[in-house]
Amino acid sequence: TDKTGIEEFARGLHELRITLWSTGGTAGRIRAAGLPVSDVSELVGEPLFDDLVKTLSREVAAGCLCDPLDPEHVPQIIKNAIRVFEVVCVNFYALEVAIAKPDATPEAVRLATDVGGPTMAHEGAKGRKNGYRVVVVDPADYGTVLSWLKLGKPNAGEFVRGFAAKAEFTVSKYLAASARHLGGELD
Repeated sequence: TDKTGIEEFARGLHELRITLWSTGGTAGRIRAAGLPVSDVSELVGEPLFDDLVKTLSREVAAGCLCDPLDPEHVPQIIKNAIRVFEVVCVNFYALEVAIAKPDATPEAVRLATDVGGPTMAHEGAKGRKNGYRVVVVDPADYGTVLSWLKLGKPNAGEFVRGFAAKAEFTVSKYLAASARHLGGELD
């Protein structure tokens, strides 16, 4: 998982008063940088099945999909105490690196296959309605996103649509790598 620049990105988000939520090693890095971060397990409970299930939950999906600018969503957000995620930042497990290892076992590749990250990226991309939420899947984009947020989200619809497209493309490439590894033919 490429966590390059995550501490600086988290610091920038914190300075913008955006609440930080994370899991495992990333949360540890953010804390080590002296920043407050809440663990996703506070929303969804402890990870299950040796960390296979950390973010897959109704709570995280709702936070990625709801639109706090939609008057029809607001009562449900309040009633269900949904944590609304303004920025969805995901770093996928390094699946292709695991697949490329000459000594890769089926179990090692299975464990290196991210499910929660691609799911959250897809949810964040779908939850972009009204230009409220941006999804970030590439550390190279952290500075661009922080600058956009600091400027007050100019051209929000176009900006988040571009990042949603990048997220969806990244998810599709990730899933295609898994399918190829499993022996599937891709058209």
